[in-house]
Amino acid sequence: MIVMMNLASDFDELVTGQLQKNGFVTSAAHNPYLRFATLYARTERSVPQIKYSMLVSTELQGNPQFQLLQPVINEIAATLAEGGAVLPYLSRMASDPNSQRDGLLAYWGIHHLHLSSISTIDAKGHVTRADYLLFVRFEGGIAHFIDILPHANRNAFVDTALIEIVDKNWPHLHMELNRVTGHILTESEISSLRKANVNAALLVNGRTVMPKMGIMADGHSIEVIRLYDYIGYELDNLERNVRLWFHSYFMPQPPYAAYVKLVTLDDKSFTIREQISGQEKRVLRQLKH
Repeated sequence: MIVMMNLASDFDELVTGQLQKNGFVTSAAHNPYLRFATLYARTERSVPQIKYSMLVSTELQGNPQFQLLQPVINEIAATLAEGGAVLPYLSRMASDPNSQRDGLLAYWGIHHLHLSSISTIDAKGHVTRADYLLFVRFEGGIAHFIDILPHANRNAFVDTALIEIVDKNWPHLHMELNRVTGHILTESEISSLRKANVNAALLVNGRTVMPKMGIMADGHSIEVIRLYDYIGYELDNLERNVRLWFHSYFMPQPPYAAYVKLVTLDDKSFTIREQISGQEKRVLRQLKH
């Protein structure tokens, strides 16, 4: 029996379709990896919609603006707890798949939210740009509320005080590097390194750390290439297994040929379909820990 199947190509089709749905304009210059990297960055930037629990730093609790802006913070916290979309509170660029990279997020894993009520939302789906920003790190289903800084502070996005607060309150979020010399960098130095796609180990609270894995020379995060390679490895294994043990996935077996296609995937599983018979099979992923 002939089994026609190209799960890697199917995966690229799913990625491309999602990008086009979100307004991204594809071109011949975009290969499958670049399309995936773009979708990954866009998804991360817009904050995945799951039900989050919240943790608040000691420094934020002591910030005078925390009490003054409590109604809006509670509004955001309620939305996160319900698995709702916080896109209205994010930068307008977060909803633009063709926008420039968010350096604060790419290098330090930190989002910034505008502290204006949802009642101020405009026709394009954004709340009024606020005088103050809430800085948050989302990790493992937890929203870590770091601090509030004035929107007018031009150095807010390169302020190492944010990293210091994260490290004091949740040190496990940072990768501590042994036998590596960390650096205390100025805001100007941090900005220059980001523009050049250069990683730097930071000396924070006496520890040498990397807030995230870092950025590659092409400007995409190391996490992206690792994830893309692993998904490719999973799909290669699945395709090989389907060819070897077709009857374990689809019954009855077509007499002459089968056409197997990847139709969906999520964090836990792949769904494949035999197109001729219409049978679908959900296959659990072998996730890394």
